[in-house]
Amino acid sequence: IILVNGPAFLRKSDKFLYRLGPSLRYEWIFSEVVAGVDKSGCVICLSYLPGLNNEILEVCGAVYSLSELTIPVRAHPAYANHRLPRLPNNWYYTDKKVSQLLWNAALLVTSESGTAVEAAAVGTSVIIIASQSSFTCHPMLQMGKGELWDIAFDPVEVDALYSHLLLFRQNNPIRIQELAEYYKTHCFVEPTVEA
Repeated sequence: IILVNGPAFLRKSDKFLYRLGPSLRYEWIFSEVVAGVDKSGCVICLSYLPGLNNEILEVCGAVYSLSELTIPVRAHPAYANHRLPRLPNNWYYTDKKVSQLLWNAALLVTSESGTAVEAAAVGTSVIIIASQSSFTCHPMLQMGKGELWDIAFDPVEVDALYSHLLLFRQNNPIRIQELAEYYKTHCFVEPTVEA
């Protein structure tokens, strides 16, 4: 039996039985109403892969609109603190919980992180940074691509998507809430006492 976090991950298989399991870590996603356009700021969440982290920071650091912002950067919990890459001047490492960062952030920048789906489920826009040296295995569904999330391959694309996604969320708050609800109900199962 393979337990998955939400209906979008159920598969038909002759070898394995897929079932919905409780999303215990994600209880916070169901705790409040999705925030809308009143969110502001950007957050970067790194992976547990050192090379990918360097690529994320190199690509994002070359984006003028991001380099001028004060941005919290969340290292993956499995990543050793003594190995953290150096950050641009206005960016800083934070150990705040992902839930605290995403409730207020308008935009998340990450790569192969499940945090991207969490962000979408609470109405935070997402830019996936494609690996510069390998393939990228991101967790996003096709739903909302170009509206709530998108993928960028270089600094020019990150800059364009940053502006586009922020403008889209400002001009389409109802659509952002619809997409967030879609991600919440398709990618997660609300934990209950029975679960």
